[in-house]
Amino acid sequence: MKVSDPQPFLLERISAGVIATALTTYGLMVLQAQIKEGFDTLGNIFIVGSATVAILCWWVVLFYQREQSRRKMGLAFRGGVIVGGISFLAGFVGPILLTPQANQGPLVGIFITGPIGFIVGIIAGYIFSIFKTRGKSA
Repeated sequence: MKVSDPQPFLLERISAGVIATALTTYGLMVLQAQIKEGFDTLGNIFIVGSATVAILCWWVVLFYQREQSRRKMGLAFRGGVIVGGISFLAGFVGPILLTPQANQGPLVGIFITGPIGFIVGIIAGYIFSIFKTRGKSA
C-alpha cells in the first residue's frame, strides 16, 4: 500500500470527521428513540441512511490518504449517486404519472426510494470496486 503525503488531504479529512461525528450522533439518537417508541419505516430509513453516510465519512477520515482507497470510495460513491438518482426519479415521477390526484406522491422518491437506492448503490459500487481494483497495486 502506497501512502501519499497526508497533508494535502487534511482539510477533507477534518471536514469528513465533523460530518461523520454529527451523523453518528444523529443516527444513535434516532436509534434510541426507535428503541423507546417502537420502530417505524421512516425512522429505519433515516438510521440506515445516516449510518451509511457516516461510515463513508469515517472511511474518508481514516483511509483517504491511500490512493487505492480513494479509488474505491469514488466508485462506491458513483454507484450510490447513479442508483440513488434513478431510484429517486422513479419514486418522484412515478407516482405523479400513475396517480396525479395524490398530492403526496413525490414524497415516496424523497424519503423512501431515493435513500434506499443510494444505500444499495453504495454497496453495489463498493463490491464493483473490489473486483475492479483487485489486480491493481497502489
